[in-house]
Parts: sequence; C-alpha cells; structure tokens
Amino acid sequence: MKKTQPVPVDNNDQSTNDQPTASTSQQGEGNAAVCALTLTKMKGKQWMPVTLADKVTKAEILMASKLVTSNYSFSSYAEMGEICKLAFSDSEIAQHLTIGKTKVAYVLVYGLAPYFRAILLDDCRASKSFFTIYFDETTTRQIKKQLDIHIAFWSNIWNKVVTIFFRF
Repeated sequence: MKKTQPVPVDNNDQSTNDQPTASTSQQGEGNAAVCALTLTKMKGKQWMPVTLADKVTKAEILMASKLVTSNYSFSSYAEMGEICKLAFSDSEIAQHLTIGKTKVAYVLVYGLAPYFRAILLDDCRASKSFFTIYFDETTTRQIKKQLDIHIAFWSNIWNKVVTIFFRF
C-alpha cells in the first residue's frame, strides 16, 4: 500500500515556488515498510512531478482519462504501451509506459473512479439543495435483475444540474 504525504508549502511565499520539495511514501507488506523520497516542485498552485516514475504515472493516467472521455473500449488499449514505445522512440517516458487493457481497467476502476465518485458525492452533500433520485429496474439478457439509480442535483462546482450514476 502506498501512502504519499507532500510537505506543506506556503503558497504566499513566492521564493519557494522554484525550490524542490520532498514528499514521503511508505510501501511494503505487513510490518516491513520501505520509505521512499520523491521530489516535487510547485508551479503556481500545481504540484509538478519530477521523477521519471511520476511522469510515467501521469502519462498513464492521462491516457486512461482519454479512454473514458472518448468512450473507447478497454480492448483498444491492448497494445498501447508497445505502440507508444515504437511511435515515440526518443521519449524516455514512452519507453517506460506499461499500459494495456488490464492495467487501464484497474487504474480506472480502483484508482480514478473512487476519487471522482468521492468528489461528486461531496459536491452533492455540499449543495444543500434539493435532489432527485431516478431509478430503473430491469431484467438483463442474462436474466439477472438490475437496479440502476441516478441522482440529479445542483452542483456548486459546475453551476448546473448534474446527474450521476450511483453504485452501492
């Protein structure tokens, strides 16, 4: 399990924006924890990755996000890591990409989806306005009963009505 905690930086102090800042992470199984150090730099109000592994992870997350926003199938990413290595042979980041259909599915389902779900639910709770619950129960082709629940609410983040699928 990986736990990362950036060292706090005073954003009002402009002299620290170009200085590297340390963050620590602990990983390991059971009691055997290994402490690693990753350097990051502040650029405005955004953390910028410094290590090659951080840059590769950022690239893989961006590629997974593109899959979702463009409605691509997981199968379309089957050989994406190898394609990027061949297409961008001069890029050190592309040479270390290990993204494929299984990894992109894992990143989306267990990494990004819980993160965005938490943001949306927090936004729903923070709106303190009325909300609507839509539900639809059906039987699928596999003769399984299915209940879909959607929640519509006024989003303070987006300043419009947002509808989200709610999974138990």
